[in-house]
Amino acid sequence: MKLRLISRLFILLAPVFVAQSLSYAQGPVTEADDAYHFKYWEGSPYNAAYNEWWYFNLYDVRDDVHAIFTYQAADPLDLTGRGVRDLTSVVYQGTNIITESDLYPLSDFTASYVAADVTLGPNTVSALGPNTYLVAGSSADGRLTWNLCYERVAPSWFAGDRINVQSAPWELMSWLLYMPRAGVHGSLTVDGQTYDINCSGYHDHNWGEWDFETLLWNWAQYSQPGLTFDLGDFVGNPNGRASIDFNGTRTVFAASQYNLVHTKWAFDPQNNVS
Repeated sequence: MKLRLISRLFILLAPVFVAQSLSYAQGPVTEADDAYHFKYWEGSPYNAAYNEWWYFNLYDVRDDVHAIFTYQAADPLDLTGRGVRDLTSVVYQGTNIITESDLYPLSDFTASYVAADVTLGPNTVSALGPNTYLVAGSSADGRLTWNLCYERVAPSWFAGDRINVQSAPWELMSWLLYMPRAGVHGSLTVDGQTYDINCSGYHDHNWGEWDFETLLWNWAQYSQPGLTFDLGDFVGNPNGRASIDFNGTRTVFAASQYNLVHTKWAFDPQNNVS
């Protein structure tokens, strides 16, 4: 799973605002682009390394609550005997963090090739239309329950279509930011406490074949009305990209056009803070 900005990142973009001819789809994004993709990869000698997931997040400033939901299928044919159908849910309540990861049998996973209709046990993603999704589910232990409507309010970006992400030429990933910014409303219940959600969120989608244990990458995303910033950077690989969409006009930067610097928390003895 993607490491979601655990360390702090500084991204410095080159001052040349020229749209790049990177290897990603340029046409309009359709509902089918956000649907299941395995049949287009089936028969590859690397199907055991196939991964696909639909990722959603939200941040409710009013109640200071963040949430992440990932509906994932790995090794869909169970060629290794370790195929995974996983629902990961994470909630941040201030400094309190609840992380759940629930595994389901192959028979409990279904996904459509027409739209982002996904079933993982009792948990679902339902495409009500091209701009509206209903995301519902609960952790197996009942600590977390959600019923949320995501409304797309920023243009989709097909950031990468079968881009090489590691040294082996067969290690290819597609990355679709279907909702770089979304309006999110509904309910989220955490240990019996129910939040009335009305805030901003994000949804993207990854799929392809790669060594899940060795691939490392950095991801960052920011949005506000009229502006989104997105980064997908592959460690040791030149195919990363950063992008800014301003009022519907998107500029894409190749990895050679930005610098990414990791920092870490340190103690400031003068001010007695981290």
